[in-house]
Amino acid sequence: MDTMVLRLLGFLMLFPVGSLSADVSNNVGLGRYEDRARLKNDLFVQYDRTLEPNDEFGTIRVNHSISRAVLVSFENGVMEVSFWNGMQWFDSRLVWDPSAYGNVSKLDILRTDIWEPDFHVIESIEPYNGYPNPSIYATVQNNGHILLYPPESLKVACPYNEQDLYTNSEVLCTMKFSVWTHTCREIEPHIESEDIETVYSLDHRWKVVSTKAVRNVLRNSCCPEIFCDVTYTFHLKRVA
Repeated sequence: MDTMVLRLLGFLMLFPVGSLSADVSNNVGLGRYEDRARLKNDLFVQYDRTLEPNDEFGTIRVNHSISRAVLVSFENGVMEVSFWNGMQWFDSRLVWDPSAYGNVSKLDILRTDIWEPDFHVIESIEPYNGYPNPSIYATVQNNGHILLYPPESLKVACPYNEQDLYTNSEVLCTMKFSVWTHTCREIEPHIESEDIETVYSLDHRWKVVSTKAVRNVLRNSCCPEIFCDVTYTFHLKRVA
């Protein structure tokens, strides 16, 4: 099957049936347009998305997760996978009292309008061209907590042992999400779950046997800085 068709199918599988339908009950907390517009103006009049929100609150804790992962293909040591890239964090600049804004308790804000953690996948073989899906919205709650779950697709290099592939027909592929410019004392990533919730395979030659998520803390003998990452491992088995 054509690669572009497989990639499209991978993205479509990220959206369960009915997930795009309107749900009036989810509108609780949105309030009137006038109140939301006034709130957004007040929040962002001096907001600088290039500055981290770690002022007096110290280290920024980021909860990271992958869900609804779709193995699009694995070939010649390259895995292509589509998934929800989940991130949650706190921004002290985006806190408000709902009673002052018509009981508005949340705002949906374009990801390009707010600061977000600069996670990058170390094993990615595609050039970095800025954050994908700039039109994706993040949900900002009145207590300053931010939820961002953009759908993404990546190609990652998966070095494997030829003997393991020949003997067991199995490969381990990893995706290491690392904060590019910050130490662990500045941005501290954590995993939400020890595996990936819901995994599919569109490649009839391979099935996903299991997944695993771990948080790593790295210390180098040369330097005092501590770096952290969250790593997801896909255990693949050849079936055809």
